[in-house]
Amino acid sequence: MESPTPRDEDAENGRANADEKPSPPIRLALTTSDLNERFAKWRDKSATRWSISISLITILCGTLGTLSDWQGAKPVFPCWVKREQKINEPYGIAVANIGVRREDGQRWSDMEKKNASDINESLFKQVSSSFEDRSGQVGIGQTCNRNIQSDQERETYLSEVQKKLDAELAVSLTLTPSGQRVRVEIEASIGSQGGWNEAQELAGYYKFNAGLVGDSLEIRTSIAKASVGELLVPYITLLRAIAEYANSDYGVAKDTLSKVLATPGISDDLKRLALVLKGNTEGRLGGTGSTERAAAAYTAALKTDRGYVRAILGLAEIDYQTGLSKIRSTGGPRCEGKLTSQAKAHLAAALDKYEGVYRSAATSRVPDVDARAKFGIGRTYACLLRSGDRSKAEAALEALKYVTARFESDRKKVWLRATASGAYGETALIYCGQGRREEALAYYAKAYEWAVDETRARDYDDARRKISTNRRYCS
Repeated sequence: MESPTPRDEDAENGRANADEKPSPPIRLALTTSDLNERFAKWRDKSATRWSISISLITILCGTLGTLSDWQGAKPVFPCWVKREQKINEPYGIAVANIGVRREDGQRWSDMEKKNASDINESLFKQVSSSFEDRSGQVGIGQTCNRNIQSDQERETYLSEVQKKLDAELAVSLTLTPSGQRVRVEIEASIGSQGGWNEAQELAGYYKFNAGLVGDSLEIRTSIAKASVGELLVPYITLLRAIAEYANSDYGVAKDTLSKVLATPGISDDLKRLALVLKGNTEGRLGGTGSTERAAAAYTAALKTDRGYVRAILGLAEIDYQTGLSKIRSTGGPRCEGKLTSQAKAHLAAALDKYEGVYRSAATSRVPDVDARAKFGIGRTYACLLRSGDRSKAEAALEALKYVTARFESDRKKVWLRATASGAYGETALIYCGQGRREEALAYYAKAYEWAVDETRARDYDDARRKISTNRRYCS
């Protein structure tokens, strides 16, 4: 506010010259009223600024204070505060962004993009809800970037999401709209580069054909989400079974798998994996009839795909273990004793299956399935060697070292850890039988280092101690 123009003293005294132009007004110091008015304006503006700042701080604090993970156990920071939040629970499941494609080559409409994103968020909530009772054991995470993704290179993309969130499993969807129908595929990437768990043996990329939804993504979001959500129930139930199996809850996992297999109309690809996991679960549980039930599960899986290598490897394991049980033991290490005709038949059947898997490895999507098959071959040859067939020594060592070399080339392949430990142990046993004491010691040390089972680790350590303290042990 400007100050008032001062009075002209010459004009007041009557001495002003009418012809003179008036002097420009002189700006003097502010009066008290001026200061009060300006202070009031400054106070009002400052109050507004502080009100906005305090509101923003309040919102931020509220966001950080109230946002929590689905378990409510710890805060989840927004992506603009922390780029990605890793999953800390023993078993982590990452929900990756949805994949999209169009068979008709048209561009996605804004409504389709919106509904696809909503379906992606619905998947996250559906997975989270399924694991609410597994708090502290299973953690669910989601990427910060929620944009829908191209369906190309999905296997690589899901693997990257696993690494970012430190998850053992990543799950997502691929949608293919065509006219008024949408094909739904659920995909999963299993197997992390972190710690070992039982489910690492299922490592690989899976894509399941969940089916067709008879509604276009152009329709209301709630209907689209409901249609897709109903299709996903048995697949998410399978994820639960995998997490239970990873936690060694074999009995619980078996019951969960029974629910999956009892679902009407499930796809063959889902049925195959559920049957193989059920067979593996029976093998872990043991007990009367477990071998027969495991064999029945693997055989049922092969009825949907006779070349399904996971089922073939399961049946090969049964043949191998049955062959061992038919050897007339002499009380020494495994396989030492008289080979009965039954033992020979089962071991030969195991070899035949392992070699078949190895020959077809190039066309398989199972990671490192060639190394798994080679371990089966090497272990079977080693058993025949210890039963008296000395001609199998070189073949056994060649196959076993194929496995250990693969693992040594990349120790992040955690799914090979148990297999590699077994290969080191079998190699050590062969070397000890040949009197190669130092080499046996070195391989037992490796077997112990990478063992995933406490009992097996203790056996390897005991063998190493016996060799170390008794120089004649391997003679």
